[in-house]
Amino acid sequence: MSRESPTGPPPRKRAYTPDSAYVSLEPSAGKRRKIMPKNSTISFPNHQAYDEQVVALQIELQALMLELSKTLRQCRNTSREFDHAYQLVVEAAQDSAFTKPTIGLYGRSGEGKSEMANALTGLPDGVKAVCAGKAVTSVAMLLVSSLPDQACRHAAEVRMLSHVEVETTLKSYVKAYTRYFFENTPDIDITDEEHSELEAAASLSIQRLRTLFSKFIRTYCGNDSQLVKQLMSLYEELCDVFTLRDGPSVRRLEFDTLGALNAALGPYIYDRGALKQPLLWPLVDIALKVCPDSEHLRYFNLLDLPGLAETDTGRGNIAHRQFLRCQALWAVGNICRASTDEALDNILATYGPRFGSNIAIIVTSSDLNVGSSTAHALEDEGADMRPYFDRSQHLADLQE
Repeated sequence: MSRESPTGPPPRKRAYTPDSAYVSLEPSAGKRRKIMPKNSTISFPNHQAYDEQVVALQIELQALMLELSKTLRQCRNTSREFDHAYQLVVEAAQDSAFTKPTIGLYGRSGEGKSEMANALTGLPDGVKAVCAGKAVTSVAMLLVSSLPDQACRHAAEVRMLSHVEVETTLKSYVKAYTRYFFENTPDIDITDEEHSELEAAASLSIQRLRTLFSKFIRTYCGNDSQLVKQLMSLYEELCDVFTLRDGPSVRRLEFDTLGALNAALGPYIYDRGALKQPLLWPLVDIALKVCPDSEHLRYFNLLDLPGLAETDTGRGNIAHRQFLRCQALWAVGNICRASTDEALDNILATYGPRFGSNIAIIVTSSDLNVGSSTAHALEDEGADMRPYFDRSQHLADLQE
């Protein structure tokens, strides 16, 4: 496993644990700030449900399964069905290990999602600094408390698409390009809407290929398969430049400071726009980032999801797969637009049946120009919105 540091390979260090205490140097203040160790008296939960009655019921059922296993043990050699039932009962009688749930965080740019993620992770610039004030890119980022075999305080892991998925993605870009520039002849009868879709897809394919390879292949060779082979060869060379380990699949980054980690992580997760150097983010599946100071992430992982309305169809399909990683979904929307947000409605309509009661809408008032339509609608349903109206008036007074 290769690790980076600003000055070369780091020396051998003890493994980082979330309960460790660290001393950091704040550049702005020029003072050392001691970060207090986590409260080690807080025990990790043994059950996903914290109701005492549920815990008691679980203990009672485990005892019942234990008694049933004694009976089935005598018959387990009778048939495969009995043996399978015995194994299931024995497994049910044991304490299941707590598995951290993954909560998906979805929201468009400018609606307070980044600020909320930073507050939950305990990193003031954990998300916002990476995206440099832009919308979070189409790369999904899983925010976790630690990574296996982590040595430095700040770490991240970039996981690429599989080789087959990379080839499929490049084929889709080439197909979109050739359909518009070489197959879209005047004698083809298509509507203006279809023409606009072809043009948008071709423009996007050029942008993605330039992002990956800096220069798009200008001379069309007339053979899509041959062109894809050339692009795959360029992709292999690009992976060598980025020194991915385990083949073109995973990259581990570890640094002592968050700023250094953000700088190294940038080319993998967002588009700088200038196209001065190759970037890999169009072919990244997911990025994992450690947030060492977050108490919340001791109990769940937070998946910062890409906005479907701000990405192309191909990345939208990848974003959909990321939704399926989650056990719950938090949809963030601004309170002045949540009642008329078509994108938010589409998300709820699409994923509501999957998540059921494990889906929540988090409305923010991050805009200074706050509206009140959603607040009045909630008030009509019996919600106490007086604190919101008071705060809105305070913001209006500050503007004046």
